[in-house]
Amino acid sequence: VVQSGYFSYVVADIPGLVEGASDGQGLGHLFLKHVERCAILAHLVEIAPVDDSDPIENYRLIESELEAYSPDLAAKPRWIIISKCDLADQKRRDEVRQQFETMLTETHQSNQPDRPLTFLSSANSEGIKPFIDALGDRVRQERAIQEELAKQSLENAPTKAGKKQPPKESRKDDD
Repeated sequence: VVQSGYFSYVVADIPGLVEGASDGQGLGHLFLKHVERCAILAHLVEIAPVDDSDPIENYRLIESELEAYSPDLAAKPRWIIISKCDLADQKRRDEVRQQFETMLTETHQSNQPDRPLTFLSSANSEGIKPFIDALGDRVRQERAIQEELAKQSLENAPTKAGKKQPPKESRKDDD
């Protein structure tokens, strides 16, 4: 549970998502089923992976697994977090930022408010507090949107007789 001012929200770490997860490899289905309940997906991508893999390819792998598992899951808002930034100099950070911006533009994901790019370091706390607050704001926004959609869905739901339910009158409690 993360506290952001007077608001709290739950962050779930979903480890172990590997290539083929959408087909049941590893614990993929278990993790992906859990992720379906999340309002926002935050991708943590290491700026300098210990296995020397490419951060862009690591991101694309996860994206392809999400899409293969469920288009609804793939449509959820994202937050791309470049982690372990204390391990890279400014030149490397700039390179990775440019690579992500280029990739997002090429895949038509740029300039989408649901795909911000943030650089963080847990080792020296760089960017952590502003990110926690900004993510809290996004979670609040997503909850409000989902509540409004659910309300509209209920208002437009047919009754057993096939008619729309009349709007419920609000009443004031005399407490």
